[in-house]
Amino acid sequence: IRLSLVGSEMCIRDSPGPAGRAHPHAGRRSRQRGMTLVELMVGAALGLSVILAASGLLATLQRAYAAVEAQAELDERGQLAYAVIRALVAQAGYPEAARAAYARSGKDRGLLLATGPRNGPVIEGHDDRTLAPGTAAAIAATSVVNHSDVLIVHGGREPDEPAPPNCLGIVRQPDDAQGPRMLDSYLYIDRDARHEPALYCLAWGRHGRPQKEALVHGVETLQVLYGWQDDGGSLRYRPAAEVAHEEAWTRVHAVRIGLVLRSAIAARGTGRDSPQLHPLGLIMSDAASDAGSVFSPTPDGRRRQVLTFDVALRNSPETQ
Repeated sequence: IRLSLVGSEMCIRDSPGPAGRAHPHAGRRSRQRGMTLVELMVGAALGLSVILAASGLLATLQRAYAAVEAQAELDERGQLAYAVIRALVAQAGYPEAARAAYARSGKDRGLLLATGPRNGPVIEGHDDRTLAPGTAAAIAATSVVNHSDVLIVHGGREPDEPAPPNCLGIVRQPDDAQGPRMLDSYLYIDRDARHEPALYCLAWGRHGRPQKEALVHGVETLQVLYGWQDDGGSLRYRPAAEVAHEEAWTRVHAVRIGLVLRSAIAARGTGRDSPQLHPLGLIMSDAASDAGSVFSPTPDGRRRQVLTFDVALRNSPETQ
């Protein structure tokens, strides 16, 4: 580097390298350059595309997981409801000595006692009803959930026979003063503390009084048809009101159960809301005579499932 003073100005000049060669870094500096604005924009666009694709894939996976989880929950609830109702209905009227013509007792708050001959019904029910709080009285009220029915299963025991449990899983011991106490089980739909519908059971509890308990949560409606034989021997499924009108409870041989279950929470992408569901099957739907046979769910994004099954009565009076 040479310094020279020309007048009042100082000049700094690069001197050539040894033997007249140029500075060794001069050519390297001339070859270095940055990215252009166009290249930066293209790179940013490509990176954004990758991020958006990954975000979409993540959202799809989350929706798929929510759908699988909701379906698994519905399957579990459906299996539980099926097992409870099927076992309860199948054992209705057992043992034979406990079947009776029933009389209601005020002391028992509406639950039934075995008081008469062994020719009473083993199963009964009510259409579009719920139970009055603290009792087994079926009532028509605005609190009835989705036109649900009440199913009453009569059971009992003898001193020398093992007693089947009621819907609470409790075996009620005989009362020596009043005779064998009926292990009646009342199944109906009510709302829990979170205002969610559930399948409830009312039966004799451990403390000698009726006890209410939720068996399966997320059950929106319970619909029941009763299969009874007409004069020609054909099995006809009819609602409770028609069976009661014909006084045909002792001729009931089977029960058809229809349930609508829903998932606990709403989840986007778990399936569109169905405008109408048919708990008892499309062929049995008759909204004119049975409002509960057609169910219109609230469009809340929850996944729903219909469960329909038949249960034959093993101890129907006419089969003995």
